[in-house]
Amino acid sequence: MKIRVKISDVLDLLRVIILGGYLMQDKLEDRRESPRRIFMNLFGSVRVSGPRPPEHCESMPSDSRRVSRGPFRHQRTWLDLFTLILVMSIVILPRGAVAESIDAAQAAYVKGQFVEAAQLAKAIGTSDGYALAAKSLTIFGRHIAADQEKKRLFEQAMALSNKAIQANPENPNAYLELARAMGRHSDHISRVEATKGKYAKKIREAIDNAIRLNPEFASAHISLGRWHAGIIAKAGAFVARVTFGAQKKLAIESFERAIELDPEDKADYFSMAVGFEALDEKKYKEEVHDLLKRAIGLPAKDVYDRIFHDKAVELLKSRTASDG
Repeated sequence: MKIRVKISDVLDLLRVIILGGYLMQDKLEDRRESPRRIFMNLFGSVRVSGPRPPEHCESMPSDSRRVSRGPFRHQRTWLDLFTLILVMSIVILPRGAVAESIDAAQAAYVKGQFVEAAQLAKAIGTSDGYALAAKSLTIFGRHIAADQEKKRLFEQAMALSNKAIQANPENPNAYLELARAMGRHSDHISRVEATKGKYAKKIREAIDNAIRLNPEFASAHISLGRWHAGIIAKAGAFVARVTFGAQKKLAIESFERAIELDPEDKADYFSMAVGFEALDEKKYKEEVHDLLKRAIGLPAKDVYDRIFHDKAVELLKSRTASDG
């Protein structure tokens, strides 16, 4: 992976090193200033100094008084100075590299290079990076990978989503990607395994967390609607409501809320069409046709959108043919 470092980042590092050189002019015997004080002295708006020797103390040896050399009057230990330079080097330089790495992963994702995007995003080691890696693998596993590879890819996506949550428990994307990966994985295990693993409950909890952290997260509302519709389709309306709390009314409300939040998402319209079919294909035939047409009419922003565009065209053609 090629990482470029911005000139501004190098200049920041040089500034720290030059300041360190000035500090070396001081006598470094005084150990009363912590790294925090050093940082505040260098970069804070208020200069903080350590305790000064009493002016009236005649018994204090003259060589223990502070000696002012250069622009900095405060003495530091070699250890404090080394710690400051090391910490600032670690903090400053990776900043631009991480930004460029996530941009590279996003660029690969937009081009439909989902495996490469996952590798790049995972290597960043941040919550957003892990979440993007999980999303990329889930998409690749669902739409492109060979059947024998799908389960393994979804398991990897689940693991990456959990890493994203551990890295930042306040990241709504991490929870949504966990829900999506688990939902796809549940399609490749037995119903007994899914029940034993409490997939329905865990998926719902992940979606709820995503919405709690970002109430205007349209894709999370779509996933919630699909959760209700999927449970009803598999278990029946009565069992779904009693056992899991899934309801047709709540599914439709989630879909409507998603459209209010983001009326321009091609993938969401397709997902809603599939969700309405799961609720009642005959009853919601017109809604399904309308949603598919709206999905087809929106421009594709990336390869992911084009995948759903083709699926919407195919599904609409199939449903139109069956109606005739």
